[in-house]
Amino acid sequence: MLVLIGVMGGAVGLAVNSTGRQDTLLREAELLSARLHIAADDVALAGRPMAFIWGPDRYAFRMLTKGEWQLPETGVLQRTHALPDPLRLSEGQNRNRGQIVISADMRPTSGEEAILRLQGDGGEAVQLAFDGISARRVPAE
Repeated sequence: MLVLIGVMGGAVGLAVNSTGRQDTLLREAELLSARLHIAADDVALAGRPMAFIWGPDRYAFRMLTKGEWQLPETGVLQRTHALPDPLRLSEGQNRNRGQIVISADMRPTSGEEAILRLQGDGGEAVQLAFDGISARRVPAE
């Protein structure tokens, strides 16, 4: 009987932990999407390019001001955002660091939509497509 209680307790613990990870993943995807929208709005209002810079475990924004990349004026974009463990951020073919510059014409400088992927250590993932104006969720591959 004690063995059965222990096994059931372990299964419940795993299920709760898995749900918590999924909630964290979705929350972080929503935060990233909102911040990309704010960055695009700032570019439209200021008429200056902004860079979205990421590594596997964090991302940040910088605005081109007087020829130099500086912190944006919008408070929520001023701090580097560290992703909670075990989430990782990548783009395209698992490129785990880089930058996307949103130009004043509201397009990424690459001219192509960027596919950003947030992934946990259990294989769960959320992908966002960012076209320089909006970020939307797309099916994870």
